[in-house]
Amino acid sequence: MSAHDGITPGLPSDNGAVMAGYTREVFARNATADLHLLVKPDANLGCLFRAWCTDEQEYVLVCGWAFEFEDVPPE
Repeated sequence: MSAHDGITPGLPSDNGAVMAGYTREVFARNATADLHLLVKPDANLGCLFRAWCTDEQEYVLVCGWAFEFEDVPPE
C-alpha cells in the first residue's frame, strides 16, 4: 500500500475509518432511523459518541441513548 502524499486531502471511506480505529460494526435502530455504523471497540454506546456511517460515508455524532444496538456478526 502506498502512503498518502500529504498534499491532497484523503477521501473518507470505510477503509479509512477502519484504519482510524473504527473497527466494531453495529446496526443502530430507533423508530425513525436505521444506521449501519463503524465505532471504536471501546465506545460507550449509551452516551454521545462519534461513529462512521457506512451508508452516508461520513462521520456522525450519535446520541447512543436514543438507539438500540446490534453487533454485526463477522462473516
